[in-house]
Amino acid sequence: MRKKLLLLLFASVMAIALCVGAAACNDDGTKTPETPPEKPVITLSVEGSGEVRDFVGEDRAPSMRVSVSRCTQTVRCVGPDGEDVEISTSNYRFEVTKIGTYTIYYDATSPDGVKADTVTYKIFYKDPGVVVSPAADVADYATQQAGWEFAFPDFSEILEVSHAYAGTTTEDYLGRIVSATYTPDGGAATEISDPEARHAFAKGKVELEYEIAAKSAPAQTISTQSFEIEIDDYFSDTAAFTDNDDLEGYPVLFSTGSEEEFLADGTDYYVIMQTQSAYGGLRWEESNPMLQSFNHSENSYLVIDGYNPKDGEAVLYLNVYDYGIYDGSFNGGEPGSEWIDKCYQRGFNPIPGKSYFRITVPRDELGDLRMLDLTFGMDWTNDYDELTVDKTDGVRSDTVYLRKISVVYEGGAETVAVEEPFTAASTFDSMLGQADGATLVGSSEGLRFTYTGGAEVRFDLLSDAHFAQQIASFVDPATRGKSILVFDITNVSDVDQVSSATEYSDAYYNRVMYVGMNTVNTYVNRSTLAAGETVTVHVDTTMISQRQDTVADINSIFIGAKSACDVLLHNFRIVEL
Repeated sequence: MRKKLLLLLFASVMAIALCVGAAACNDDGTKTPETPPEKPVITLSVEGSGEVRDFVGEDRAPSMRVSVSRCTQTVRCVGPDGEDVEISTSNYRFEVTKIGTYTIYYDATSPDGVKADTVTYKIFYKDPGVVVSPAADVADYATQQAGWEFAFPDFSEILEVSHAYAGTTTEDYLGRIVSATYTPDGGAATEISDPEARHAFAKGKVELEYEIAAKSAPAQTISTQSFEIEIDDYFSDTAAFTDNDDLEGYPVLFSTGSEEEFLADGTDYYVIMQTQSAYGGLRWEESNPMLQSFNHSENSYLVIDGYNPKDGEAVLYLNVYDYGIYDGSFNGGEPGSEWIDKCYQRGFNPIPGKSYFRITVPRDELGDLRMLDLTFGMDWTNDYDELTVDKTDGVRSDTVYLRKISVVYEGGAETVAVEEPFTAASTFDSMLGQADGATLVGSSEGLRFTYTGGAEVRFDLLSDAHFAQQIASFVDPATRGKSILVFDITNVSDVDQVSSATEYSDAYYNRVMYVGMNTVNTYVNRSTLAAGETVTVHVDTTMISQRQDTVADINSIFIGAKSACDVLLHNFRIVEL
């Protein structure tokens, strides 16, 4: 009996031993088949097995997902020529260099060494040809002020052209206007004979058609594009004039109309700026159609004509802000500071009662204008010597008429050359005493201004009799205010000329070059002049001529510097407004 029990125990132990391992055992001791390792399954982040895409320089293939964690994943790419193309396993990006089919192979292996079925994905890259699309700022050219001259936009200002496969961009193409028509409101369309010239239109629309060709094959048109410009009289639309947000306590009312006194002067409408206190104003921002029109009118001047209808004196301030060329601001800012608003000009101009006034803003001395403020007050007490204002608030209606806003272009009969102002021996008086290392030498080329010192130096151009005689009509009290003196300044050295200003007290004057007139804020300040660079300077008397005291006299037109400079003043001319 004991022997039988030992045999039974031995059999049970052997059965258990045989069941140990990869296979499981049933209650009766039989084996359960072994579960094989899981085979990974690859899925892609997009559906489908292939697609067609336009040619690009670099692209991204679909990413893979696998059903088993901790798999080893590999991805490879074969290009149209059968050569391997390097592809990233992290972001699946690869270079596209040829037109054709790129095949991407996806593989994965589980930790148990089981390999997934290979998944392939094909991308066919085609040549999209030349792509023409609207430029980023095309809307800025789609409106124009009625009555203002403007040039039709170049194709590159309203369109972007590219051919990705060929690697070309807008600058590799040229465009020409093949059709231009003007349709007045309620009228019939007429052909515009000279689309290259500047034109002025009444309310209506202009339709342009451009042909675009590659510079390498100018006879072959690759695209035809249409563009429409809306012409409207925004000046007579009070919505074009907005309150200055900084003057919330002094609201301004705007209205339009006509008066008999203006008809005789050839102006059949005007805008009334009316404030219920002693201070108010308007603001144009960069979205204003008139400001946009002016931004696209090179070599021009924005001319604001107005009238003070009251018996009392009006005091006007003008502030113009731009994305300009200056390192700081005339009205403040540390040298080198990155200001979005660059204030170009601040005018303080008393306008006598029952009198006209004119304000001008030169275009090519600025970057694109982003804001223009015109504020005014009535019956203020002014101390011209100290330039202080005693503002007397009161509940009364103060009014300024804006009779006309126009653009005047430099050129043609409107520009009078100042003939060779420095061919005779020229001598200029220093305004701050003799400065070491400063010379002003005239020749047929112009006026050479050199300075090697570090102190402030200024010369009065009107101190030279020959120069003063040449511009006598500009400074004559009987005619000034109707023209602008313009000249160019060129850095004739072979190095960039940079101001050494380090603090605000220096920044006000410490420029490579500054030009001004009397004590009026018509300075042009430049802190940097690149080698060979030319800048244009405008000396404007339209605002100073409105002063009625002795300060209105133009005592000097000066050129100055505080940093080393070597420049040539040339191309002197007078622009008649």
